Amino acid sequence: FCITTNKGNKDMTTKQADATLPVMSFNLDKIKINTLHGYTTEMDPTKMRDCVIPISDDRKLSLSISTYGMAVDRISYKIRSMDGKRLVADDEISSFSNKDNTIQADVNMPNVMDENTEYLLVFTITSGQDNVYYYSRIMQTDGKAAAKVVEFAKKFHDETFIKDDKSFFTTYMETTTGDRNTLAHVDLTSTVSQITWGSMAAAQYTNPVIALKEINDSYDVVTIDYVMSCVDGKGETEYYNVREYFRLRQTESRMYVLNYERTANQIFNSENSFISDSGSVMLGIRSSEAEYRANEAGSVICFVQEGDLYSYDINNGMIIKVFSFRDAEGIDERENWNHHDIKIVSVDEAGSIDFVVYGYMNRGTHEGEVGTGVYHYDGLAHTIDEEAFIPSKTSYEVLKAEMGKMLYLNEKNEFYLMMDDSLYRINLGSMSVKKVVEGLSTGSYCASESNRYFAWVDSANQYSSNTIKVMDLKSGKTFEVKKGDDQYLRPLGFIGEDFIYGQANAADVVSDAAGNTTFPMNGLIILDTSDQSELKTYTPSGGYVEKISVDGYTVTIDLIAQNNGVYAEIGQDTI
Repeated sequence: FCITTNKGNKDMTTKQADATLPVMSFNLDKIKINTLHGYTTEMDPTKMRDCVIPISDDRKLSLSISTYGMAVDRISYKIRSMDGKRLVADDEISSFSNKDNTIQADVNMPNVMDENTEYLLVFTITSGQDNVYYYSRIMQTDGKAAAKVVEFAKKFHDETFIKDDKSFFTTYMETTTGDRNTLAHVDLTSTVSQITWGSMAAAQYTNPVIALKEINDSYDVVTIDYVMSCVDGKGETEYYNVREYFRLRQTESRMYVLNYERTANQIFNSENSFISDSGSVMLGIRSSEAEYRANEAGSVICFVQEGDLYSYDINNGMIIKVFSFRDAEGIDERENWNHHDIKIVSVDEAGSIDFVVYGYMNRGTHEGEVGTGVYHYDGLAHTIDEEAFIPSKTSYEVLKAEMGKMLYLNEKNEFYLMMDDSLYRINLGSMSVKKVVEGLSTGSYCASESNRYFAWVDSANQYSSNTIKVMDLKSGKTFEVKKGDDQYLRPLGFIGEDFIYGQANAADVVSDAAGNTTFPMNGLIILDTSDQSELKTYTPSGGYVEKISVDGYTVTIDLIAQNNGVYAEIGQDTI
């Protein structure tokens, strides 16, 4: 019977494929820095600004590639101006050694870069017919000075694991004003005991990944990422993703620590004890803002911890790792690269989950791509269906900023999300994807707190439009707010589900030589989105409205006035 009824229906269920892409890094005075992960599609290099590689006047660049068994046929690179428009250099690395799955190469970079000027650097590894791309910035600067900054950060990092001698930190610590009861976030206002992990028997589990993020005359920025392990009181080993952030200034006499911050987030392990005596799920050391959602009955709770999605069935005490890039065996530097995040959309009574994974895909079908995947987890079959995947050419950081602005699922199984300055609608039934609005720019749109309503103006003329469109994502219907040609409109925000917009006289809107536009509004209107009736009109008693902010049911209004042709702040008002 099964053979007959399933004839022609191919089983598409498969295990997520392992990570395959090589990892590239660089050597700065024998210290490994700036680990780069590969992309299988060409990205917008102007949006890929993760780290900067310093080279000295000799222009020698020492690189290392962990191939993980991938055959490397060719390595080439391009150098471009920071706007990406001007090609500065295009060359191939003619000679490199490959031993024990590690490639080493010393490259003489061309003498075409101005000193202390940043450029975009793109490496391409060719393996057969496939290309893998690696993005960074590069600067010809004082390499020895950069090496000293990195050496100091590494020394500071090493000292955090030495509890006996705390004298190293006394020079750099500030007055203790921070929270003394946390190890999730420590800085120079914490205690030295917190800096050295308090009573935890902290041990470094992986080698530190050091990255130079910024190099300038005022300060340098260094980050160090690693996995820390600790055996708890029950004899269970716990693992933590740790990031250290340094902002350092180097002088002839000493190194100044302008800022130091360390965050620690536990990698959740359901095999360890995780239920407290009161029945709470204990996520361990982490930031307080957890992504979680429960079904209507409260019987199934889903939560995200360090890029993993878990589902906990309270009634039978069963916990399931729904989605993770990490394998069960050990911690792979590619699988653990935390440049993605998960948003939970809905949880039903059977424990099925709709969720979104966005950012860099560490492994699987979309390995090396950046984008947004929409998934459905079947709580009965325990399988995941990919409903849609929308690729992007921008970085995870840009996606993360956009993703928090719009996520909405209506009763018609239509899912809305923001990505790459566009509003997408994904029909989870037909698995069709439609771009509803595109070309959006900052200030040209806003969404209600529930994300049900979305308002926008045409971004091509966002400062000179007399029409605003407002869409109800629950019904899919759109209405317009329109004024005369002498009035320009701008969407400002929502108070609850009520829409707030501003209007300005067309003659008052001005742009300076640098392209900055001043939009002095002569009034605000609060609109009922259900019937488009005006609930309130606000007119400033003096000057103009510059911008607003909404907190609960209070609207704070920043006012400006013109003096000798220049607009200046004159105070605030509230509604």
